[in-house]
Amino acid sequence: MSILEYAMDVNREISEIISLCESLNIKKTKEEDILTEEEIILLDNELDSLKENENPDYEIDEELESKVDNLVSKIDMNLDAVSSKREKVKSKVETKNDAKMKFQKGRKEIYKHREKLQDNKEDDVVVFHENMTPAILAGILKVSGSEIVKKLFNLGIMANLNQTLNFDTVELILLDYKKKLKKEESVDKSNFEKYEIVDRKEDLVPRPPVITIMGHVDHGKTTLLDYIRNSSVASGEAGGITQAIGAYQVMVDGKKVTFIDTPGHEAFTEMRSRGASVTDIVVIIVAANDG
Repeated sequence: MSILEYAMDVNREISEIISLCESLNIKKTKEEDILTEEEIILLDNELDSLKENENPDYEIDEELESKVDNLVSKIDMNLDAVSSKREKVKSKVETKNDAKMKFQKGRKEIYKHREKLQDNKEDDVVVFHENMTPAILAGILKVSGSEIVKKLFNLGIMANLNQTLNFDTVELILLDYKKKLKKEESVDKSNFEKYEIVDRKEDLVPRPPVITIMGHVDHGKTTLLDYIRNSSVASGEAGGITQAIGAYQVMVDGKKVTFIDTPGHEAFTEMRSRGASVTDIVVIIVAANDG
């Protein structure tokens, strides 16, 4: 075995093996020099002794080792606690995200049908209103204006896009589209008698009774009220005739009583009916000298 082969076998440098040969009085100076078995044994023994010197046995500090073990144990416990908290936080975040996604999904469903929720209109019903033209009707039905004009022509009606249509004509056209027509509900705010206001019992309080004075024109209704109120209202009326409904309150035994004076002329029939509808007691004045 050559110096080179031996160095490779023991995993050492060639120079180190040659140096050992010199220290052991083995006359080998080149890597191709051949070693005998005795020389190889000497080199092996020398290398073994060198290994023992390179790796001396140290005494183990048991106290230090115990401290290290305790520290490692604490680190492991802390890591477990952190991992557990992280899992709890992750679970809460996932739950929150799920709730958020569910809410967003529900909101999308609401907005998807928001027109029906807001308008509450039937798809097959069209509301008729004044000044409805073929152009407006075409927009409602989402068809071309020429299509509506053509249908009117087939009905024997010559009309342009801006011509006003009546209710019956629009209803005939809608029959082809399988839709119904209803009139627009108009609200007359002046006809307050049609509206019913329901009060809560806990909100009710006593009110003064309402007494309406009625009778034919110039029979003395306002004069009677003047006597009751100790005033002179009749002298201020145009032509001595009451022109509008008047309301007055007087104190009787510490409580208020409301009197309503209505016009007696036949032109004020609507006023009189309103006065009668809000009253508790009606006093009808009849002039004896009028026959």
